[in-house]
Amino acid sequence: MGALLSGVRAVREGRSLAVAGALPHGAHVAHEHRGSPPDRRRGVKAVRARTAARLNTYEGYSAACAAVWAAILLAAMGRLDAPARNALALACGGWWSGWLSATIARATYPAPTPLEPTARSRLAAVSLALVAVGLGSVLRLLVCGGRRGATTI
Repeated sequence: MGALLSGVRAVREGRSLAVAGALPHGAHVAHEHRGSPPDRRRGVKAVRARTAARLNTYEGYSAACAAVWAAILLAAMGRLDAPARNALALACGGWWSGWLSATIARATYPAPTPLEPTARSRLAAVSLALVAVGLGSVLRLLVCGGRRGATTI
């Protein structure tokens, strides 16, 4: 237990574990981190940046879309009647058909030229509005429409 505590103190102080007596005589560590706390913070930021860059990919987007559609369809299973579930399943199939088409286009056509900052912000605003409309439609369908046993006129 004493060797463990002296090893922890040595790492905090930036000293070698062998010098601190935390390792048996002649033993060595293949890699010791001797950076000061600011160096370690920079390392954490770098790891977070790499993780964000890895998740901010088309594959990450596709996985998130699959998860959202799965949640929507699972929620619909318990709340909607058969015709409404079929309509939602068709919408889901249409969306995935568009996703597949866009994926093929991404693989075969050259990348578009980057947008100007104003055009990029306008596209972001319009996209957010369209996503909100689509989400609102799904929520309205799940809350109000197509309940089992409900009559429609």
